[in-house]
Amino acid sequence: MTGLVQTKTIQEVNEEQDSRAKVEIEGEMEEQTFGAQLSKRWHAWKEIRQPQEDQWLVNLRQFYGEYETSIDNQIKIGRSKTYVGITRMKCMSVYSRLIDILFPANGKRHWEITPTPIPQINAEEEQPEVATGIPDNPQPVKDEKPEDIAAEKMS
Repeated sequence: MTGLVQTKTIQEVNEEQDSRAKVEIEGEMEEQTFGAQLSKRWHAWKEIRQPQEDQWLVNLRQFYGEYETSIDNQIKIGRSKTYVGITRMKCMSVYSRLIDILFPANGKRHWEITPTPIPQINAEEEQPEVATGIPDNPQPVKDEKPEDIAAEKMS
């Protein structure tokens, strides 16, 4: 049965180890350079940001009332390509509402910015209260069933 056990000569093993070491050394030298570090970070950030950018493009197409290319290609020739543009209408209504709230037409603002008043605290009130977890006048716990409580409230 040939092929079950892989055999290598000592020379082949040494060459393989040397090539691995050479690749590792080259990789370490490349990572140590400033440009390589920046490039590595940029690629990592690009990968992290890509799904969000894809979602932005989907949202933008919805806003402009356009189908995605994959869906547009599936629509048969001669069929209607009407896109129900609810997204743009909803976005514009929210935008106009925000503008009305922030910058009303009559000149009166619905909000104001004032400094927080400086509180006057007595020395007695300033002392921190120690929480012991025990109320001042504890009440005994009643061992009642929910049916008994309901019957008491109904009567």
